[in-house]
Amino acid sequence: MYQAGGRISINIGGKRFTPRAKASIKPSQMQHSHQVNHDGTVSRSTVATAATAELTFDRGGDGFKWDSAFMLPFWDVTITERDVGIIHLFTQASVIGEPVIDTETGEVTGLSIATGQYTQTKA
Repeated sequence: MYQAGGRISINIGGKRFTPRAKASIKPSQMQHSHQVNHDGTVSRSTVATAATAELTFDRGGDGFKWDSAFMLPFWDVTITERDVGIIHLFTQASVIGEPVIDTETGEVTGLSIATGQYTQTKA
């Protein structure tokens, strides 16, 4: 038996954010596509991509503003999988998307991060 996943914590630029849901991480920094040749054989193409993570937050009770001061800088982001001891480091990541605040639940959706400098380590 092993632990496959579990709780996460998120740190952005030295500030701890409360995750409301899972993080969906795309770490490979590449994407393959295929082409079918006229003789039926298949070839593959590869393109570079950014490492990304889709994030959902609790809006927080400290009056944090989900505004341009948060959206514009490049941030060092750490996502820690606490139950399995895996740390995802997104160095100089951009915040992409648009924050959507659900006033009923306090959930903030619509945001991802992207970087060309991703590493994964074991805690």
